Amino acid sequence: MTRLPARGESPRLSLLAVAVGFALGGAAQVQAQERPARNTGLVPTLVVSETFLRSTGVNGGVEGGEFATRVSPGINWSSRSGRLQGAVSYALDATYFSERPDAGVVDNRLTANLRAEAIDGFAFIDAQASIGQSDISATGQQFAFNTYTDRANRSEVINLQVSPYIVGTLGGLADYQVRLGATMTDARDFDAADSNTRSALVSLTSPRGGGPLGWGLTAQHQDLSFRDGRDTRTSRLNGRLTWQPDVDWQLYVSGGQESTDVGSLIRRSYDNFGAGGSWTPSPRTRVSIEGGRRYFGTSYGASFEYRTPRTIWRYTDTRGATDGGSPTGLDRPITIFDLFFQQFASSTPDPVQRELVVREFLRQLGRDPNELLNIGALSEVVSLQRRQEFSAAWNGLRTTITLQFFGIQLRALDRPANAAANVSATSSSTSERGITGSVTYRLTPTTSINTSATHQTSPSAGQRARNRLTGVSFGSTSRINRTMNLDLSTRHSEFKSDTNPYRETAVTASINFRF
Repeated sequence: MTRLPARGESPRLSLLAVAVGFALGGAAQVQAQERPARNTGLVPTLVVSETFLRSTGVNGGVEGGEFATRVSPGINWSSRSGRLQGAVSYALDATYFSERPDAGVVDNRLTANLRAEAIDGFAFIDAQASIGQSDISATGQQFAFNTYTDRANRSEVINLQVSPYIVGTLGGLADYQVRLGATMTDARDFDAADSNTRSALVSLTSPRGGGPLGWGLTAQHQDLSFRDGRDTRTSRLNGRLTWQPDVDWQLYVSGGQESTDVGSLIRRSYDNFGAGGSWTPSPRTRVSIEGGRRYFGTSYGASFEYRTPRTIWRYTDTRGATDGGSPTGLDRPITIFDLFFQQFASSTPDPVQRELVVREFLRQLGRDPNELLNIGALSEVVSLQRRQEFSAAWNGLRTTITLQFFGIQLRALDRPANAAANVSATSSSTSERGITGSVTYRLTPTTSINTSATHQTSPSAGQRARNRLTGVSFGSTSRINRTMNLDLSTRHSEFKSDTNPYRETAVTASINFRF
């Protein structure tokens, strides 16, 4: 979160906004030269909103009430053919307050998922980027909605991942992949969570279609550094045997060795092994389960997903190490966009075209695609995370319903940078659990009403007190014409805590332009 200049001063441009604009502009020009324009979309957006806030106890808020004016220019870019494919959505939120002219803030919102084919069928580059708001601590003030205020327990987090790789076949005897990776996490208001990860992976696998039995060999290495923490290194060599007794089943066993200095000032070696399998009886149903032994103890992952033309049901339960602010895979928090992106897989198989369809669907419902369906706090060391999540969505002719239950437990695995040699890794832990849900009903083809609610708790642990967050909102979305929506909403949230409780009520009117 960045402060806006006081009135009368010259505003400074957001370097990030300029960089994104130039990048998308250049990409659009390249794509236009490679293929017809119909395969590429560059759509400018603008949202202007006025909110009346009335709060008690909010950090940075004004007792009694104030108006918040927000202007949010943005762009959406997508490509579904050519050497560069993917989608980028960016918006800059500039907010001014009527009672605090010197306390304006700027938030950046970005989701990007790109894939470039550098050499046909051989060399590729995957890139993902995101910018959003995250809680710094599970013990501080939590928020059910965007409060528009300079919040002491919130930080703007930038995640960037770039991974070049090559693939090929070794004389028909094995398939290979060589991949490099770099990940950067930057928490603007919490330097301790800033991290950089560098990784390398080499894998050999049996050729596809070679029969029911297969094999694989993987070597990987990772260097991880936190700004205020230690640098850690982990290397792993792992072999795998697979068996596919039927087209719907795949089973495997694995074993190997890894060495790491996570949780210790010296590098240690550990044997690791595991087993798992997946069952895919139809394109709409998938069940997978895996477990093993790693340097931190038992790791496991279980997932279930079932889709129908109008519903999706998803459950995951994972336990494993996370690298701080950039979780990936099953332990990554999902957004409402992620949920509907999976549901629309049957009707729109092309992933890039599906991205456009889902974003337009959520725009008509008045929902933010980046709306997180669960919440987690930042971490400044390698941590052991247990995440359980159940989510469901139903898209009827007029009614759309989403529901989610989640639980998160986080315990630090590594030690502080200045810890003595005889000090073990910290045992501090946090946990959160909650439920969120929403209902949207289309009154007419151009007008819908919606309501959402959330309830979240962090149980007491040691000297940390229990806290509880509850929020509810009501709103409506009307499409004025092909390029403009009018949104009206009201919300109320309450945070109960022994140290920093608050209540907040807000009424918002906004106009959404899509050029």
